[in-house]
Amino acid sequence: MTAWYEPALEAGLLPDWAIRLGIRTILEQRLREQQDGGPDAQQARKLAFIESLRRSPFRFRFESRVYAANYVKSIFPLRIKAA
Repeated sequence: MTAWYEPALEAGLLPDWAIRLGIRTILEQRLREQQDGGPDAQQARKLAFIESLRRSPFRFRFESRVYAANYVKSIFPLRIKAA
């Protein structure tokens, strides 16, 4: 199912400010979702994401464990603080 704005977006009819506003809104929503539930829930989401990468039909080739760790940190930028 396509969103109501997709035809206008694909046709290049939306102004840049509207696209940026939409991106910011989506990013704010994602950050709120990542912060929900406290440290335990954040850790559980991170581990579930890592497991989904392992089970993915696409294989991610990382040259080192450091690179892999940095990739996960870029997806989950929030630091989990002890309560």
